Amino acid sequence: MTRNNRKHPSARDRRRARQAAARVSRTAACSYPLFAHRPPYTGYGLWLTPKSDARDVEDLPVAAATVLAMVRDLAPLYQDQVPTAALYLEQQIRAGVLHVATGQGAVTSVPVPDMATVLAETAHYFSEEPVPDGADGEDVGRMLHELHALGALVVDDNVIRLAVLV
Repeated sequence: MTRNNRKHPSARDRRRARQAAARVSRTAACSYPLFAHRPPYTGYGLWLTPKSDARDVEDLPVAAATVLAMVRDLAPLYQDQVPTAALYLEQQIRAGVLHVATGQGAVTSVPVPDMATVLAETAHYFSEEPVPDGADGEDVGRMLHELHALGALVVDDNVIRLAVLV
C-alpha cells in the first residue's frame, strides 16, 4: 500500500460524521413518519419549532399568542417539529367539529365526541393505549394528533383525510 492510498484523517472524520448524521436521521424518520414522509399538501410546507428563548406570550398580539401557545402545546406530540396542518387540526378540535373527507370530494362534519367511537374501533391498529370510556374532547384530540404524527391521517385544506399505512 502506498501513502497516496491512505485517506487524510480529516476526510475520515467527515465521512464518520456523515454516517452518524445519516443514522440519526433514519432513527428520527422511523419514530416520526409524518416528518420523514411529508404529504404533498400545503399544510406541510411550513414546520414550526418552538424556541425556548422565545418572548413571553403576554408581549404578543392575541392571534400570535394563540398560535405560539398551540405550537408549544403540540410540540411534544410532534417531536418539536409541528406542521401548520397540526394547527388546522387543533382549530377543528377546539371548535368541536371535524371536517372529514368521505371520498370523491365529499366532506362530512363529525362532532369531536362522536370521533371517540371511531377511534375506539380503530385505535388498536395504531396504539397499544385504548380509548378510555367516556373520552372527552381532550383525549380524542390527543389521539387525533398521535394518528396525525404517525401519518395515519393528513389535513388538506382544513379537511381531514384518513390514510392507509403500508
